[in-house]
Amino acid sequence: MSHEERLDQLSRSHVHAIHLSFIFSVIFIMSGLLVWWLGWLTVAQALFGSILLAPLLLMLPMWKRTQTLLRFNEDVAYRHTVWLELICALIVVLLNMGIAIAIIVTEIYSFTIISFLLMFVVSMISRHVDQRMKQHDPEHVTYLDMAQYKTKRS
Repeated sequence: MSHEERLDQLSRSHVHAIHLSFIFSVIFIMSGLLVWWLGWLTVAQALFGSILLAPLLLMLPMWKRTQTLLRFNEDVAYRHTVWLELICALIVVLLNMGIAIAIIVTEIYSFTIISFLLMFVVSMISRHVDQRMKQHDPEHVTYLDMAQYKTKRS
């Protein structure tokens, strides 16, 4: 499969994931409002619960990207690298959710620095993993390729 075909498929899967994220966001917010309306939780607790689920929605585009990338190449090393990228992203999302909970519970706002540092380190690791995938598959679509494709299409 050519590089352009891969770009097109990844772009379509990303748009699909964004639509799914929007639908799930509405469901989360509506269920939070329902829980509040029924009197099971306070407004703050319902909002907090809905907001904590938001980072998991960010994993939908990553999951769709992983599914699409796995269809492009059967090489075991490439597949392991693709799965590594997804697992690293999931760990970061879960750590950031833990940091958010710690900030709310302890009211120590200096934990936000840890979150920002974590995001910086992960962005550097993500670039490294993306280049590693490019080594395994010369036709691999990097994040830079996707950004240029979206800009060109607009």
